[in-house]
Amino acid sequence: MKYFAVLLLLCCLMASALATLKSPVCGEEVGKKGDCRALLPKWTYREDKNECTEFLYSGCHGNANLFDDKVKCEQTCIFKLETLGCYGNKF
Repeated sequence: MKYFAVLLLLCCLMASALATLKSPVCGEEVGKKGDCRALLPKWTYREDKNECTEFLYSGCHGNANLFDDKVKCEQTCIFKLETLGCYGNKF
């Protein structure tokens, strides 16, 4: 039991450290529309809410915080403990 607690603690500490390793694109301006005339549905990461939201992209002059779908946005920018197998006790 003691070893399990230590292992769980180490796993969660490692997960916490890895959470700071998000891609730099995740910190760029949120939903930069650009200045062209298209209206393309895209996804952007919002650091303030730690979530990906949909917005309409003009087709040019945006930035790298721009994803074709929610899944890719979340895989790139949202860190989840489940990724490392740290689920913790569910009491």
